[in-house]
Amino acid sequence: MNDHYYAGPQRQTDSGAVAALVVGVVGHALLMVGLILGPIAIFMGSAAKKRILTSGGALDGAGLAQAGFILGITATILGVFGPLILFGDLLST
Repeated sequence: MNDHYYAGPQRQTDSGAVAALVVGVVGHALLMVGLILGPIAIFMGSAAKKRILTSGGALDGAGLAQAGFILGITATILGVFGPLILFGDLLST
């Protein structure tokens, strides 16, 4: 008996989704750079989500794109308020 099954074509992960996630994580890790990398991650994540939705199921990685988008938002917020919180006491003295 031949038990070979054809699984069909594998979906490829959108490289922009992975890049958005990486840029978002780096924006978090480097607090002062989050103000620059955050909006980039937001744009990249949004563009990747759009490509994935319009690919007709050929592209995967919507979760990665969403995570990069959210990390971009929070990295931007931390890039604005983080230095104020960290160095605010130095400016008030």
